[in-house]
Amino acid sequence: MAKRRVLTSVPADLQHRLKAVVEERGTYQTEVLLDAYGHHHRALRQEFKALTERDGLPPRPRPRRRHMGAGGVATCVLFLSDEECSVLDECAAELGMSRSELVTRLLERELSEKR
Repeated sequence: MAKRRVLTSVPADLQHRLKAVVEERGTYQTEVLLDAYGHHHRALRQEFKALTERDGLPPRPRPRRRHMGAGGVATCVLFLSDEECSVLDECAAELGMSRSELVTRLLERELSEKR
């Protein structure tokens, strides 16, 4: 299964924490994200599904890109198969967010827990 390079934007402080966890676990950023997806996608869907339910109305236009805060933005490089990328993109679309926002929310949840 071929993997391709996928770039996402995450808050710089989250990227620093992610790098520390990657070193601590002896793994890769992509593996931490895929673990985070497995651990947290159901909870995210439950939390955000209610916000995107429109009772038959068409979806609202995509909201303005969210600001990442005073710490700035960093690029998070992932290596994903086409299938993994599709699953993430479908989840992001279902929740009304960008791929970068989904990655950010998943990683924030994963890194806030002690594993």
